[in-house]
Amino acid sequence: MALVWLSGLSADSGYAASLLGPLLLYGVGTGIVFTPLTVIGVSAVEAGSSGAASGLLNAMQQVGGALGLSILVTVYGAATRGGDGAPSAVLTSGVSTTLRVAAIFAVGALAAVVFMIRSPDLGQETTTDRSSQ
Repeated sequence: MALVWLSGLSADSGYAASLLGPLLLYGVGTGIVFTPLTVIGVSAVEAGSSGAASGLLNAMQQVGGALGLSILVTVYGAATRGGDGAPSAVLTSGVSTTLRVAAIFAVGALAAVVFMIRSPDLGQETTTDRSSQ
């Protein structure tokens, strides 16, 4: 939501009216999301493999961030190439386009999470459950 809100920037946008709200929303959303995603990512891993799983998760977050950033920089370059008008208008037009693409990435990531994370079948009792009783 914050990325969509930020994509409405224009050369005439003020900080308080156009940046403060979406940046606060983005910060709160990121803080709320990353910890549960990390817990989900390592929750089904055996205790002996938890360090490797945590390291892999962090490495993939870094690689994904770098890849996403490189794609968004390419989008920005394409959006501002040959731009006419005031530099501030060209800048904000490129940023708005880039933020729209980032919002599409976020929706795609949400869809992937929703369809890939499955809860365990609570109706089946595993052998470890029976042995611990």
